[in-house]
Amino acid sequence: MITQRSSIDTYDFVFAGGGLAGLSLAWQIAQSPLRNRSMLIVDHDSSPIQNSTFSYWSEGSNPFLQAVSYTWDQLSVFTKDGSSRSNLGSYRYHTIRGADIYRLVSQELSACPRVTSLRGHISEMSETVEGVRILVDGREYTGKWVFDSRPRSNTGQSQTEKYLRLKMSFQGWDIETDQDVFNPRNAILMDFRTYQGSDMCFFYVLPYDERHALVEYTIFAQKPLSHSDSEAALYCYLESVFGLSAGQNFQLNHREAGCLLVTDQPFERRTGFRTLAIGLSGGRLKPSTGYAFTRIQRDSRAILRSLLQHNHPFHIPGDSPLYTLLDSLMLEVMRDYPENTQRIFSALFERNSMDNVLRFLDEDAPLSEVLRLMATLPAGLFIKIMGQRSLKPGLSKALNFGSSYSQGNRS
Repeated sequence: MITQRSSIDTYDFVFAGGGLAGLSLAWQIAQSPLRNRSMLIVDHDSSPIQNSTFSYWSEGSNPFLQAVSYTWDQLSVFTKDGSSRSNLGSYRYHTIRGADIYRLVSQELSACPRVTSLRGHISEMSETVEGVRILVDGREYTGKWVFDSRPRSNTGQSQTEKYLRLKMSFQGWDIETDQDVFNPRNAILMDFRTYQGSDMCFFYVLPYDERHALVEYTIFAQKPLSHSDSEAALYCYLESVFGLSAGQNFQLNHREAGCLLVTDQPFERRTGFRTLAIGLSGGRLKPSTGYAFTRIQRDSRAILRSLLQHNHPFHIPGDSPLYTLLDSLMLEVMRDYPENTQRIFSALFERNSMDNVLRFLDEDAPLSEVLRLMATLPAGLFIKIMGQRSLKPGLSKALNFGSSYSQGNRS
C-alpha cells in the first residue's frame, strides 16, 4: 500500500486514477530527476488493478520485468486449416499480475518524500489560474498538471455514426487439470479451431505448467457477449481441443472477465489547459488487437521526457496515421466481414516471421517492412473497403501525414 500523506493540498502532479496508466507514469517520475516533486494519486478503489492480469511481448527490458509472473519463448496460432508455431527469437511473451505492479510501484513511491495516495471519488475538476482544482469527497486540492485515466462518460456518442465502435468481450478461466495437457513453453496467441459464429472470436491459452493454464475466450462484436454464451464457448473449446470435461478432469480456480470499447474514433489527449488524458481514456488501447500494456509504457516514457525537456507533459508523439488507418480497416473487417478474419490472421502469421509480426503489431516496423507484410495479406477485401469508405469523415484525417506530436502551450 502506498503510504498516505495529506499535509499539503497543492501538488505538482495529480493522477486522477490509480490504475495501470497512472501507476506506470508515477513509476517513471519516481525514478527520474522529478522524484522530489509532490504527487497526489486519487482512486476510489485499488481492486481493479490488483485483480487484473496483463500480457504483452517485449524485445528487451521493461519497467516491471522483475514482477513478471510467467514468460514464454514460443507462440502458436491455430486455424481450422493448420497451425503456426514460432520461436520468438529476441522477443518474449510475458504475463504480469496487477497486484505485483501495485506492490512494486508502492514500494518505489514510498521512498519518495512527497507522495500522497488518497482513496476517494473525484466529483469535480476545473481549471483555475493556479492550476486544476479537484474536489475529492468534498475536499479541494490543486494540481499543476493532472493526468486523467478515469473512464470517459461520453466518448462522442453523437458522432458514433462517423466511427467504428465494437465491444471486445473476454472471459478467462484459470484451470488445473488432472493430467499433463499443456506445453509450458508455448502460449497460444489465437486459436480458431472451434465454431466461430458470426463474429470475430478466438481462444487464447497461457500455460503456466503442464497442468495449469489460463484459457480465455475473446470476441469482437457490436454487442457485449453474455456470460452464459462465453461459458458455453469455453466448455466446448476445452472438451473439443484438450478433451477436458468440467467436474471430471479439470477444476476452475478463478474467472476473469471484461468488456472494452475498441474504436477508430480519435481520443483527445489534452482535455484541459493543464490536463492530459492517459491510459484507455487517452486512446492507448490498440483497437485491432485489444493490447494496451506496451503502449501505456511507451506513453509514460514520452510524458516524462516532455516534462523534463519542455516543462509540460504535452510534447508527446501522436498516433501514427498509417497504423491508425490500418487499425480502422481491420475494425471494419471485424464488423462487416468477420468470416474473413481467420484467413487474414492465418496469412499474417504463416507468411511472415514472428518477430516481424510482433514488431508490426507494436507499431515499430518501418514503412518498407509494413508494406512487405501487407503484401502477404488478402488484398481484395482491403481494396474493397477503401473504395467503399473513400468519403468516410475519419479517412482524410487518417491519411494526413502531418504533425506527429500533440500540440500544447509551454507553461
